[in-house]
Amino acid sequence: MPHSCGRKQESRGVEMSWRLPKAFRKEEVAGEEMDQSFASILGNRLGIIASLVHNGSRVLDVGTDHAYLPIALVKSGKSVRVIASDKNFLPLENARQSLERINDKELEGIELRLGDGLSVLAQDEVDTVTVSGVGGKIREERRRVQDYGVRRVILQPTGSISSLREDLLMNGWDIVDEIINSEAGWIYITMVAEITAKHEHVPEEKLSSEKLYSEMPPLASQS
Repeated sequence: MPHSCGRKQESRGVEMSWRLPKAFRKEEVAGEEMDQSFASILGNRLGIIASLVHNGSRVLDVGTDHAYLPIALVKSGKSVRVIASDKNFLPLENARQSLERINDKELEGIELRLGDGLSVLAQDEVDTVTVSGVGGKIREERRRVQDYGVRRVILQPTGSISSLREDLLMNGWDIVDEIINSEAGWIYITMVAEITAKHEHVPEEKLSSEKLYSEMPPLASQS
């Protein structure tokens, strides 16, 4: 379920998922954006991603592992179709077993595909892509995602938050939401970006993550 663009003022920003002090690890921060029905099923890390998917979206979940996110999206009715992909056979087998264990006709809306990132897609199959916990892979996918007609990406990177944010903003994407929450003693950053038709000058303050840092829950700022 998480600054390296050369700006000194961002050196205190979120570089990766943060480990919380032991005294606070039993506390979890969900945030107002969290749909608690998803949090109760998925926990905060995946729950916030599910909460940020628009109703009726067609979704590709990259690195799906056990397919918990696709299952929650389809069973809730939020998505009628989800492609769950992974580049490795074993995680996809875990996903297949999850679907078999639940054995629900509703889950026919989930399709498992073996492949690396967006390579599993055909044009215009989905409008939303979710990518979490795979670090540098996120930026590579951002550069390919427009070729497939995707308009919205929900990213939960494990590092280089500020350079990813700059990369998105400088290449025709607008960051429409940026959320911080915690689960099991770790802080996670989730970014939502949507494609825009224009490449405008990006103000310095928009490139900075200082606003996100200032909104960080108090427990995350303690040492």
